[in-house]
Amino acid sequence: MRSVGMLLALILGLTAQASSTTTTLVRHLEYKFAYDTTLSRGGPSTGTLSVDILGLATDGGMLVNARDWWWNASLPRQGAQCEVYPNGGVSCMQAPYLLPPMQLVLFPLLARDFFNGVSATVTSPWRQSYNVVQSVYTWASVFDLQLDEIVDNHFALVTYHGTSLQQGGRYRKSVVDGYVEYDEQAKVPVVVRDVRTYYPTGSAFSQDSVELQLTKDSLAKS
Repeated sequence: MRSVGMLLALILGLTAQASSTTTTLVRHLEYKFAYDTTLSRGGPSTGTLSVDILGLATDGGMLVNARDWWWNASLPRQGAQCEVYPNGGVSCMQAPYLLPPMQLVLFPLLARDFFNGVSATVTSPWRQSYNVVQSVYTWASVFDLQLDEIVDNHFALVTYHGTSLQQGGRYRKSVVDGYVEYDEQAKVPVVVRDVRTYYPTGSAFSQDSVELQLTKDSLAKS
């Protein structure tokens, strides 16, 4: 049983080891989202983010497919299929390439090693450095994370601050502040609040916010 448990953790924890590409559905997640508003308000600018984890690619990335179902919409927006790497790196080389804000926030947090700094006895901050590749543009991100508290022995309350720098193009920069409730047993973020301020500013759209809350997990214990 121990060996089976270890194998399951490797697969479902977004491990980097792979020998062949598989597109078998491994896990299905659903999150409520709010964009530039709050989940408590509901209505416009809210919806459901559907995430399918499809297994491992030959280069070690985890294949993730996601779609946004916006409030009052009859069909989802075009989905994005990307690879998520253990350190938080993301590569989206298939159309539509550019990730919607909710997926841009969530995908790195699904990475196997993103919350390696969480420990019941150590509260020192840790740093995650990774790239998000979207077709011709790459964003280099550096996040500093801090464990604030562990609740019920497995919910890690983590705050983070960081920057993302566009490599080429307009060389834009975003400053990021966020909060995550991370389930150490399920290995997924349960609640996320993320605010990003973009530079240079010069428009009314220089800041956006995302809230996410997990509502369904195909591997959740009944």
